[in-house]
Amino acid sequence: ISTRPRVGICVEVQVLVERAPRTKLLPNTAQSLRFCVSAPVCTDSNVSCGLMRIPVARRCTSFTCTPDECCVAALNCTTRKCSRPKVRVLDAARKLCSSVPCHEHECCILAPTCATRASCPRNKILIPNPSAKRCSTAYCKAHECCKSAPTCATFSSCPATKRLISSPSSKGCAAAHCTVHECCVRNIPDAPRTNLSHSAN
Repeated sequence: ISTRPRVGICVEVQVLVERAPRTKLLPNTAQSLRFCVSAPVCTDSNVSCGLMRIPVARRCTSFTCTPDECCVAALNCTTRKCSRPKVRVLDAARKLCSSVPCHEHECCILAPTCATRASCPRNKILIPNPSAKRCSTAYCKAHECCKSAPTCATFSSCPATKRLISSPSSKGCAAAHCTVHECCVRNIPDAPRTNLSHSAN
């Protein structure tokens, strides 16, 4: 029989042991019997913790678990660190966990890539090969995914019928390579000069 201590609830019972009829002259004796059972666990007891509280995995002190011994304030996902390439979910502060500590599958998602970013600020363009770069949070930020757009000052391929716009360095292009449409304007021929002396005649 194992004598190792166990976490549980024990009941001690006094049992009266009567002597056999032939030994009536001997007094009856009482023996103590000790019965132990494992205490219930809070998470298996269906204890009700109420709003924003959760049960923890600990054994109760009696056969009936109570909220006072089982329930703690629920944590949110800001308390959970994610292993790369995963990042915390959006609104991590609002998402409550179902256990203590929070599980990774509740709070972490695969980091998105820059390909999920729809647009960049003015005079910025998406970096080359955006799907190859994962972002540091669940929402890709401009400084991670956008770079300065080239300006028309880098463009030198206007056709013969067109010329470079005025102040080309102030005009940012929409992509990594500027286009004729962005940087060139139609040449306007000089107006014909009027011969004043001839018209006076």
